[in-house]
Amino acid sequence: MKTRFSWLRRKTLAVAAVSGCCLCFSGPTVQAFEILGTGTGALLGNDLTDLGDDGAADADIGYDAIFDSSDEQGFGGGEFAFNVFDNRLGPGNDKWCCGMGGGIDEDNPAWVSAQLPVPHFLTHFTVSSANDVPERDPIFWAIQGSNNGEDYTDIYVYEDGISVWDERLQVALFSEGDDFPTQTQSYEYFRMATYDTLNNPNGAYFQIGEIEFFGNPDGVVPPIYVGGQGSFGQELYEGARSNEVLGPVQEGVPGFTGRIVTFEEHGQTVGDHTTAELILEDFEGETAIGAYPVVDFAGGGGTYGENYPYPNGVADTSMNDFVVQVTADVVIPAGSWSISFGSDDGGQVTIPGIELIEFEDDNFQDDQIRFEGNRGHAWTTGTFELAEELSTTITGSFHERGGGDSFEIAILNDAVLEDANPANGWELLGDGVYGWSVTTSAAPLASADLSAEVLTSREFQFDVNGDTGEADQFVVENPDPAVFTTILNIDGATFQIAASGDVSNGEAFRIIDADTILGTPTIVSVNAGQNWVFDAATGRVCLGSCPGDLVGDFNGDGSVTTADLEVMQLGNAAFDVTGDGLANAADVNEMVANLIGTWIGDSNGDGEFGTGDFVQVFTIGKFETGQAATWSEGDWNLDGKFDTSDFVAAFTEGGFERGPRPAVSAVPEPAGLTMIFVSLLGLLKLRRK
Repeated sequence: MKTRFSWLRRKTLAVAAVSGCCLCFSGPTVQAFEILGTGTGALLGNDLTDLGDDGAADADIGYDAIFDSSDEQGFGGGEFAFNVFDNRLGPGNDKWCCGMGGGIDEDNPAWVSAQLPVPHFLTHFTVSSANDVPERDPIFWAIQGSNNGEDYTDIYVYEDGISVWDERLQVALFSEGDDFPTQTQSYEYFRMATYDTLNNPNGAYFQIGEIEFFGNPDGVVPPIYVGGQGSFGQELYEGARSNEVLGPVQEGVPGFTGRIVTFEEHGQTVGDHTTAELILEDFEGETAIGAYPVVDFAGGGGTYGENYPYPNGVADTSMNDFVVQVTADVVIPAGSWSISFGSDDGGQVTIPGIELIEFEDDNFQDDQIRFEGNRGHAWTTGTFELAEELSTTITGSFHERGGGDSFEIAILNDAVLEDANPANGWELLGDGVYGWSVTTSAAPLASADLSAEVLTSREFQFDVNGDTGEADQFVVENPDPAVFTTILNIDGATFQIAASGDVSNGEAFRIIDADTILGTPTIVSVNAGQNWVFDAATGRVCLGSCPGDLVGDFNGDGSVTTADLEVMQLGNAAFDVTGDGLANAADVNEMVANLIGTWIGDSNGDGEFGTGDFVQVFTIGKFETGQAATWSEGDWNLDGKFDTSDFVAAFTEGGFERGPRPAVSAVPEPAGLTMIFVSLLGLLKLRRK
């Protein structure tokens, strides 16, 4: 390792070289790394952190590693650290920028790490420059490995005093045998640690575009356990909205109205927010037809994960010099409040009727928080108090000069001057959040699809239990089933089924909770000798074969009859026919009355409840013996035995000696039922003496 003195000297020479001075000096040995090109297309892809290139940075799902960093943990944000693993090169949140306060050195580096599911032998890696400011490039850095996440060993060290790259968004490849020794030690953790840049420690002094790790596993890669190994849970998917159908325009629709004015209309450079507001005054722009539930435009980043398209439908960073405005009618409860907006670049939020107590950044009015200039995604916050409820109108706006872009509005039910952070209780402002009413005049959403996709090439393991009916599930979240249709694409995924308890042939477990399921997965069994099949129509896996698509066809014979009541079990969610996730008395009533069309008490399955059923159950002879019983043996409430409670269930329904069940039937008067029931119990007791 070179001394700090010699390192600082070489850094000084490098600064001079970048500044254009013609200085010659004897540098270290020329590296053998290879330049692959520039831009996202030059990345190798399919690296160990994201096999299949199917990770979703906005939702932080689908990756094959667990990430950590010295600061700015997360994807998106204000150019946060995990963006180096997002498979993209570009401005804004396609990079990690811009350095911790106080600078970095060998004792306090800027680092970002990836923990893999099993140790790997590193064979090659790529590192890429960001989109601007070469003086922020690492000039002293290392790739390191660890097996505990604490103690790291150098695999490769770069300390040439100048940047690896001579172009922006450039990808450099480093390979074993040429740039670093062939590895004989495998590691579970890999990280890049940066010790110095030309700008360090002044201003925005650090940035990196992308990192890719490649290697060979030292062991078998385990599956992803959906609910945790040996426990039950859900993997939640947030679907992307599409095929939206709007209703007629009306007042009082929850959310905000959004409007955008693009460069194509106004033709100006938007370098500050005063210019942006003049553009909003002078140009009509394009107004979204529907309402935005919250304000979260994040074409190039942001803190929260809603990420709605702009009012013109654009949902990426392709636009420059545009302005967006949102408005809503609000009713604010009395109390202490914090209001904040995150933006890239500048923006403002105005709430007439409030008076700010504290505020950050610029302030032109007592009722307005503001950032006048340009910045990467960052937050501006103000606090206020209300002695009584306030009805007013909120107006927010932001502008984008160029590069990344984002705009979010969040609130906190306390007066705290800090950046909005969901971990601290901050929530995106929407109707009902912390008691606020947020409405506008707009066309309400009548229907839409919410589409998601399984985004990893690793196998998933689903636990299912034959005794309880529990199962791990993939769930596409549905905020309003009356409006949204959920869709999950599972094509090409591999599902391992790990069964416990007593699982019988034909037993089914719902592992996909979505209205529509696309594609065909590969199903394998963890348990030897079990053959599981998948039913895409219902999202179920079944042992051996699936019952028909008929709800209630528990024995798989293609029809729903009293024979299915023989295998139905209360308390086992696999026998839920009402869709509430439970299997209880309501499911028995639904099976008997609507799916089968008979009466409680129809033990012989002839569609009636009469003396013939009594002959059958008393011939079997399990009444009040405590022995296990089934439907045909008198267990009409499916509690596992035949006793007085079964007669209560049967005679309460009132089908005795009424013939086949009609589509709509009258229930006998309670007095008549009671007389029949009491008389019958008397006869039963006499017969048992």
